[in-house]
Formats: sequence, C-alpha cells, structure tokens
Amino acid sequence: MAKKKQTKPISFERQMRATVRINDAAVLEKEGEDYIQLKIKLRHGFFAKIVNVIWKMRDYKKHLLTGFNCELYRLIKAEPILMRDLIQWFIDREKLSFFEARTLMMQYIGNMMQRALIAVELPPEEPEDAAE
Repeated sequence: MAKKKQTKPISFERQMRATVRINDAAVLEKEGEDYIQLKIKLRHGFFAKIVNVIWKMRDYKKHLLTGFNCELYRLIKAEPILMRDLIQWFIDREKLSFFEARTLMMQYIGNMMQRALIAVELPPEEPEDAAE
C-alpha cells in the first residue's frame, strides 16, 4: 500500500494573507456591461490525443460569468487582492458577519479556482519556533 503524503493544514493567518489573482491562462473573449465570457485552453492526456486523431476534440472551455461572479472577477482583475480584504469587501457589500462572509467567499473562490479562472497564492510558511 502506498503512503499518502501528509499535508499540513493551512493556518488561519496564512489563509487570510493569501493573494487572489486572475489566472493568466483565462483569455477574455467577450465583455459586456453585465457579463464576461472567458476561454480556457484545455490540456488533453495521452488517450485523448490519440482519439483526437480520429475525432476532432475541442481544446478549449468557455465560461460565462454574470451577476456576482462577474463583479467578483472584475474586482480581482483590477488588482490582485488579499483574501482578508476580499472578505471585508464582501462584509461591507452584503452586511454579513465575518464568518458568513468568509464561508461564502471561500466557496466562491473555490468554485472559480476549480474552473481555472483565478489562482490563489499562499504566502511563505512561518518558521516553527525552536523553543517549543
């Protein structure tokens, strides 16, 4: 049985200092007053490349952002932003508690990361104290 790599949980402070930025691979295709359409290039695996010889496969995926997702993407596109500042912006906008805003913002950011529209850069880990 193969051993799983143990990943250390991200500390709350490090999570709040994470920088949220747009993914450079997401190409702006169309933009309107209330929507943004993005195109992401796909990387196919070995088997898909073989199938692509017989049947032509799409090598891109399109995403249409509207409403809050569009507004959030434009905010991040304007300038990379720290997670704590993004949560504070959401608190001010929707009049939520910190925990509500943090939970919802993590879900929005996670969803956009899964679709490869944005990336989150963690700050370097804090060195552990030798005194402990």
